[in-house]
Amino acid sequence: MITEIKDMTIHIATPRHPTLRNRVALLGDSRMGGSTRVGGQRLNAEDVDENRVKPGTAVFHSAYSFASWADALLDGELGFQHSDNYGFHDGTTNGVLGRVPSLIEKQRYWACIYSAGTNDPKPENGPVSFEGSMTAMARCWDQLLAEGIRVFIVQDLPRNSVAWAKFGFAGEDLTRLHARMAGIRRFVADYAASHEKIHVIDPLPSVMSVHASEPLSLLHFDGTHTSPWGGWRVGTLLADAMRPYLPRRGLLLADAGDRFDAATNPHGTLLPNGLMLIDSSETNAQALPDGWIAFDPSAPVDGQIETTTQRALGGFGNGVAIKARGATLARTNGLIGIRARVSVPRSAAGRVVEAMAVVHIKSGATGLRGVTCRLAAFDGMNTPPRLATAFEDGPAHLWPSEVAHRLVLRSPALAAPQDESGALEVQLLARLDSDELSGANFDVSFERASLRIVE
Repeated sequence: MITEIKDMTIHIATPRHPTLRNRVALLGDSRMGGSTRVGGQRLNAEDVDENRVKPGTAVFHSAYSFASWADALLDGELGFQHSDNYGFHDGTTNGVLGRVPSLIEKQRYWACIYSAGTNDPKPENGPVSFEGSMTAMARCWDQLLAEGIRVFIVQDLPRNSVAWAKFGFAGEDLTRLHARMAGIRRFVADYAASHEKIHVIDPLPSVMSVHASEPLSLLHFDGTHTSPWGGWRVGTLLADAMRPYLPRRGLLLADAGDRFDAATNPHGTLLPNGLMLIDSSETNAQALPDGWIAFDPSAPVDGQIETTTQRALGGFGNGVAIKARGATLARTNGLIGIRARVSVPRSAAGRVVEAMAVVHIKSGATGLRGVTCRLAAFDGMNTPPRLATAFEDGPAHLWPSEVAHRLVLRSPALAAPQDESGALEVQLLARLDSDELSGANFDVSFERASLRIVE
């Protein structure tokens, strides 16, 4: 017999209302612009409304992005969507400054994450002079502060010498370039020291104190952008800086009574079972929680994959644990996990929804390419789904699996189907790296899943 968790206060979530200043903007070059993607493209707030993407289109939050990692470490409370991303590929500080008026015009941001400047010295950009970079940065921050927006500036990790060589920098030119970047870092620190709502996140001293060569491993193969490992390292520092100022909305599922009701709880979860319902006879058994089925029930080619229902590690309801031991699948980078599909209530049709879940990852994992919470919107029987993925899959061997993680996976928002024949599906997934010679060996636990109207 299924019983609900008792003695818990029913939790009412607060939406991210588009007319309130309770959202976070992303502003900068491609290190910011790549944080969110539509259909694999680096589109941003001025290019697309991701809530209305076409059937068959996928929307991503990127596992390479320190902003995405900070959000996951802060229980999904940063809440940014593709329409909040003002970063763009090859952006200079002057170009970024030009995006500020449209950001301010929306009147909905309490904070802005800023990262720019690394493209200014490139020959095709002029280049922008040292003084020009400082002027553009200061003007940008002045305008944001004048609107009451708190600014979190993420200093650049330096490109490696191979990356700069692509742009013709070597020898004395490279030495002068490093001196320029050091000067920019000092300028940012000095500006922040004289402005109360400016916060500087400088990952370089922290990572250098761990290992002198680590900055290179924090970067992607292109020598410029952070890898998932680097995203986690920088995102941890960013999350620590933002945590004291968060306007908490409490979107995490807190109890079994948190259910959608158009009249009394319009922002409750649409999932009948957010992994909060307990059956003691099924705990530690192969049976999945009511309403959930295996995403990929196929047996591994080699090794073992075990999926069990157990008490949540976080102390709230159930957890669905996936344990892999020497496992390989027939196809490379196979997905395993669980999924739950729901019909859309008439009162929620066409509304903007978002899926969330807590995931615990045990340290020492191998063969784990990533984890995700994916939201699929099915608009009709013969229509390909629209997909929203919490973490775009990272490359093999770059997921930061050497340490334990507790992350909150938050899908990008999508508009729920308008038609009654439509449906929404929440997918909680782990991706195996089948190139791992010893097979996949990891322990992942998904907990506290929810699907809410967020605007």
